Amino acid sequence: MRTTISAKGRKQLDRFMHRLMEPLSEEILADIEYNRMAREARYVEWKKAKATLGLWSARYQLHFAIYIFDRDVAGQEMTEQDEDMFSHRLSDLMQKMRAATAAQLRAPAPDQAAIEWKKRRLADEASWRGCITHEQLNEFIIKDEAFLEAHPIRKTKETRR
Repeated sequence: MRTTISAKGRKQLDRFMHRLMEPLSEEILADIEYNRMAREARYVEWKKAKATLGLWSARYQLHFAIYIFDRDVAGQEMTEQDEDMFSHRLSDLMQKMRAATAAQLRAPAPDQAAIEWKKRRLADEASWRGCITHEQLNEFIIKDEAFLEAHPIRKTKETRR
């Protein structure tokens, strides 16, 4: 069984293979490497903020689970003082979680997924209320999008030519 390619298809294939095999200039490679390193530097800060948020979120969930278990499953009698202690602790952990969320929202986004995460937080004001404003969050997102656009890490149509 023999497969043939039309002349038009052959030309398209030849152009594609030429672009694929054509080495990039040193200037373009340097720009791509610089952009990759710039994004990597942002990723370090983003990762720290994400880990901090994960820690406070986990501590809140654990403390809440202990409270529910003690009250509902173990049948432990809760005095008013116990209830106040748990309530105060949960409130404190919630504030730390909100502060950690705000810190991650302030951290520079290293990629498009991080920007999408920030956009989803716009609708979830309860997770950062009192720590930053809508205007600040929108400004962070605009700056992140501008940075990513100015620092591509893949060849664009302009750099291929």
